[in-house]
Amino acid sequence: MKSKYDRRQFVNLSTGGVLGTGISSGEENSRQEKPAGKTLRLGFIGIGGRGSYHLNCALGIEGVEVPAICELKPVRLHQAKRWIVEAGLPTPRMYDHGPKDFLRLCEEEDLDAVICCTPWEYHAQVCIAAMKNKKNAVSEVPICITLEEAWEIVETHEKTGKWATIGLEGLGDQTLLNMVRNGIFGKIVHAETGYIHDLRMVKFTPDEEPWRLQHSIDRNGNLYPDHPMSRMLPILDINRGDRFDYIQSMSTNSVMLRNYAALNYGENTLYAKQNILWVTTMLHLSELSMEK
Repeated sequence: MKSKYDRRQFVNLSTGGVLGTGISSGEENSRQEKPAGKTLRLGFIGIGGRGSYHLNCALGIEGVEVPAICELKPVRLHQAKRWIVEAGLPTPRMYDHGPKDFLRLCEEEDLDAVICCTPWEYHAQVCIAAMKNKKNAVSEVPICITLEEAWEIVETHEKTGKWATIGLEGLGDQTLLNMVRNGIFGKIVHAETGYIHDLRMVKFTPDEEPWRLQHSIDRNGNLYPDHPMSRMLPILDINRGDRFDYIQSMSTNSVMLRNYAALNYGENTLYAKQNILWVTTMLHLSELSMEK
């Protein structure tokens, strides 16, 4: 029987579920491709706050090597090199020839995957470059900014067979998840979740992440709703029975960040006069008929 959905309609319907299973699916594919005991070779692109965190995690995992690192700031690059050597691994090759040097890393290195922790505008570019060069990719949030980038990631995966996914924030409280799956609370029909992370100091510190504040000025939307969602997805069986039907975001008046800027930098500064939005998101679910 011919499907009533074309490829793009199908991907649109299943996107929410993909967010919930991207990491596990990628890990399963990786395990299938690699014999037991073989070294996993990772390249790191961007080694600032999040990149340093992920690098430290990787260096604590047996069987992981980091043959290549890419970073604009020399201090961060050489710090990462020192950490890798101190972990008893070979000295990595370093890529620091401008903001697009990740292209050279993807082309030249023999890697299983790259870990992308750059400013947001490069996330899709890094993932696409990795897949085109026979590498998988894990990106910090968000994996893309525009719809066009999202489709290019999907279509590059289809052409290459390599995957690119978001590094989600974990699955939350495993005890609670176990209780839900054992039916202690009955059928879950409603869930509320949140994510509290005060980034005001980071947004107004150009030396650290000069790109971050501008996204709150230019973009009227929730910049990464996946953070609280990652705790909720397994509890609601997203992509295993339910799926997202649609997502609704609502912006508040420009108050919180502007007040912070006025208190810390003065009411007449450019920071305090910017229209900076604060957004909340509601996720609406549509149940599939897997129980019937």
